[in-house]
Amino acid sequence: LEGLDMVLIRTRIEDPEMLSNTLAELSGALVSGVTDVNHVFVPEARSRVEGVLTATPAKLASSMGLNRQGGAAIRVGLIDTKLDQSHVALAASAIVVADFGRYSAKRPVGHGTAVASILVGNDALGFTGLMPDASLFAASVFVEPEPGKQVATTESLILALDWMVSNRVSVVNMSLSGPSNALLELAITRA
Repeated sequence: LEGLDMVLIRTRIEDPEMLSNTLAELSGALVSGVTDVNHVFVPEARSRVEGVLTATPAKLASSMGLNRQGGAAIRVGLIDTKLDQSHVALAASAIVVADFGRYSAKRPVGHGTAVASILVGNDALGFTGLMPDASLFAASVFVEPEPGKQVATTESLILALDWMVSNRVSVVNMSLSGPSNALLELAITRA
């Protein structure tokens, strides 16, 4: 992974009972390096919203002091689900996409599309995101192996971070939850 200056090796252990012993052996055999499980992560979203959200992305941008003009030179990253680029809020946005889902399962689109519209959305009805002129680099990492279950792996997240760094993306948003992972922590630190 040239962007992160890392080598990522994925191995498979047939007997799950041997996982902790195998990780310990790998850690001991490496002169320098980090080992961890290829954990599964899920998109982070609240199941219910308390009260009514009245702040629009434009109001939030103003309160944060973001200059929303001339943002075309800014590269914003999103590591999330696949995007529905035909969505009215994204149709006019500058978006570069890549898929890092490591399995052939269906690619969900809802969460990533919603977050992308908040970041760079811009439609004819007057809705604008936080940075509507920015270029969005969107990395799809989630797959849907069964209906209603969306997951990403540590490996797909690290590959997406490497792509972001290689494309000189200034800031990256990841809205997900999962276990602590030493490899992902190292990749984020290097990014």
